[in-house]
Amino acid sequence: GNRPTMDRGATMGVRGRALAAMLAAVVLWPAGSALAKTVDLPGTVLSMHRIAWAAALYVVVSGFRGRWPKSATLRTGALVGVSYALTNVLFFVGVKSTTVANATIIQSLQPLPILLLSNRMFGERVGRREVLLSVGAVGGVALVVFGSTSTVQWSARGDLLCVGSLAAWVAYAVTTKKARADMEAIELQANMLPTAA
Repeated sequence: GNRPTMDRGATMGVRGRALAAMLAAVVLWPAGSALAKTVDLPGTVLSMHRIAWAAALYVVVSGFRGRWPKSATLRTGALVGVSYALTNVLFFVGVKSTTVANATIIQSLQPLPILLLSNRMFGERVGRREVLLSVGAVGGVALVVFGSTSTVQWSARGDLLCVGSLAAWVAYAVTTKKARADMEAIELQANMLPTAA
């Protein structure tokens, strides 16, 4: 009948929206890095404002959908919130100290540690292709970081803070995957961002 066709259409629609969301993230994340560099605020203050406004927005949106944060769900989202806050604070402080290129490229390594952990923690298979691409990515980042050490804006402290942000993001990704077993995406944001703020 027509049902398989409808199922395929629905699947394509979901994939299309997911692709659009990923493309938006790819464009907006580095743009945010550049804007953070130009804003005349300390990295900690900038991060606090960003998270606090997001927390207010998600709590209201989730509440209108009938899922206001509760003590149990806030506890579930607490570790996610802490790791997310560390990701943001370390990144925004780091990007104020080093080059935008270094900060952004270091952050672009996010899939690599997840790749290393995915098999052990989530039972996901990792192929040779993924490993080779990851090694190439690390090599590319190393070239950019070492090539920028002679620029005035470069800072080893800033790069290390960005590496710390990367590690915190790994914790955020892992805790998010576990919390998503109990909450859908918007509800999770509404329950983890208040802790992060």
